[in-house]
Amino acid sequence: MEEKNNIFKFATKELSQDAFICWLINWINFKQDNQQLYSKAQKILNYILKTKGYNENLENYEIEIKKQYKFIDVLILLKEKENKNSKYAIIIEDKTFTTEHDEQIKKYKQNIQAELKDANIITVYYKIYEEPKKINADIIINREYMLNNILNETIKSDIYTDYKNFLNSIEEIYINYKKQKLQDWEKNKKIILPMVAAEYNEKQDNDKLKMRIAQKGGSTFIDWYMIDVKSKQFSKYFNQIYLSLNINNSYELRIRGFIKDSIQYQDNNLKNEELLNKRIEFRKYIEDKCQKNGLIISNFTNKKVKEGSNVFLTKINLDKNINIFVIKGVCIVLSA
Repeated sequence: MEEKNNIFKFATKELSQDAFICWLINWINFKQDNQQLYSKAQKILNYILKTKGYNENLENYEIEIKKQYKFIDVLILLKEKENKNSKYAIIIEDKTFTTEHDEQIKKYKQNIQAELKDANIITVYYKIYEEPKKINADIIINREYMLNNILNETIKSDIYTDYKNFLNSIEEIYINYKKQKLQDWEKNKKIILPMVAAEYNEKQDNDKLKMRIAQKGGSTFIDWYMIDVKSKQFSKYFNQIYLSLNINNSYELRIRGFIKDSIQYQDNNLKNEELLNKRIEFRKYIEDKCQKNGLIISNFTNKKVKEGSNVFLTKINLDKNINIFVIKGVCIVLSA
């Protein structure tokens, strides 16, 4: 039984978090109603400005907050009271389980700069879960900063307290996940897998080998160890192969591959027949190497080629009772 009902357990989408960010920062306009929350709004705005080298008295500005303006999650305008000009525009890109894509932040900055030519544009990436990839933003605000600097006091506000408790529940998972068995990750895998990936990537210099979080059909995977296919027997058909960790009632490490464009864009009938046969050969080749390295292959049924550029080749059983998955043997197979 949970100790307290918390709206943020259910309001886990980015729009809900956008609303919290807007609500928190908007206390800058309601000093008379709650001095503590006003101070928190001041603190986070001053942190953003000072991190970029700007020292301003916020009392000199009218502060306007826009939500979903030109696809920007949160846009904060600091307008000079004397002339109403926007001296600063703060773009906040807010993510929960997903990550930035297609250079969103760069495009948003260009759009706002074109609209507000004289404004100083500051980009902020806000994410309370771990971020496995490098983000090109001026400032990163994460769970650690929020808990240590913004949510670090007791304030009489249900919204503030609920959000604080929500972030603390994520932090507790972060502290304990390494001690858990693989089977215990299932309940919180959308939280834990980015934690695993972020820690792994800190120690990995090669971008191709770094972990990425993938979401397909409601499932969450870790994809990583992407390497070029070296065997002449298969390099005509496959560009790269990589590992994919799946935790969903089963515990398995999948080996997947990317099909070359030259094969993808062949006549469909030819492609299907040729590629299906080559997949069977490639799977057998990989499985033989797995078995030589003592890896147990799961039962697997070849399907017709329906996966476009990305195909499922084979899968390897993992022990659900291990504390952390060990992949050295699989990496040896893929590198051979």
